[in-house]
Order: sequence, then C-alpha cells, then structure tokens
Amino acid sequence: MFKKKLLEDYKDALRTRNHLKRGIVQVLRAAITFEEKYKKLEDEDIFLIIKKEIKIRKDVLPYYEKNYDKFYSFTLQLEMDILNSYLPEKMTENQINRLIDETLKNLKLNDIKDMRKVIISVLNKSKGQADIKMISDLVRKRLEKNNDVVN
Repeated sequence: MFKKKLLEDYKDALRTRNHLKRGIVQVLRAAITFEEKYKKLEDEDIFLIIKKEIKIRKDVLPYYEKNYDKFYSFTLQLEMDILNSYLPEKMTENQINRLIDETLKNLKLNDIKDMRKVIISVLNKSKGQADIKMISDLVRKRLEKNNDVVN
C-alpha cells in the first residue's frame, strides 16, 4: 500500500517536474527495495527507513549551514519536510500519557527500575507515532512521582 503511494508520488513529481520531490521519493524507494532483499517490510519498517533518512539530513544540516551556502541547508530542510509528510501523525502528550497509564496498570509496574520495560511496551503500542525522548521523559516523571508517593 505504502509503496503504491510512493510510486504515484514519483509519477506525479515527474509530471510536474518537481525534481526535489522526485529525488527524495527515488531515494526512499531505493532504500525500501534494498531492505526488502533481507525481509518483508511492514509499514512500521518503512517508517523507520524514513526516520533514518530524516536523521541523516538532520545530522548534516548544521555542517551545511556553517560551511556552505544557505541554499544547501534550505534544500535539506525541504527534503526533511517532504520525508516528514510520509510519516504518520505524532501522538500528543495526552495520548502518550494514556498509553503509559495502561501499561503501568497492565504490567503492574511502579518502580523506576522498571522504566525500560515500560518504555519498550509503550513504544510497541505507539507503532512509531510517538517520540522516544518524550516517552522516556514522561515515563521517568510518572515513575519518580509513584516512588515519591510510596516513600
């Protein structure tokens, strides 16, 4: 399903002569094809590939801003925007808090030592729609608050 959308976007970019979008979609399709040689990809796997491509550009962006013309950094920013358009909507803080509450209730965990288990469970339930750092911060706050109440 997602690959069909990428193919349609590629054809559309060719028709409209949008070279930037065509190039990004081409890179994504190549990365997906490469990964499919090793295993069958689900949508979550494709989202991880997209996030990896965004991270590559995010890491290089300060270097380009410092050492090159602003055009390159602007182009990288546009590429990241195009890549972000393929990712699902991010979960809000309230939605993540609800997942954390469910996880703590279901797993019956209240200790800060169980933080890793809670984060992994919430990440699996969110299916890539939640920011890992936000999950980590919210779980830490919740477990520390629970420890303060117990002590």
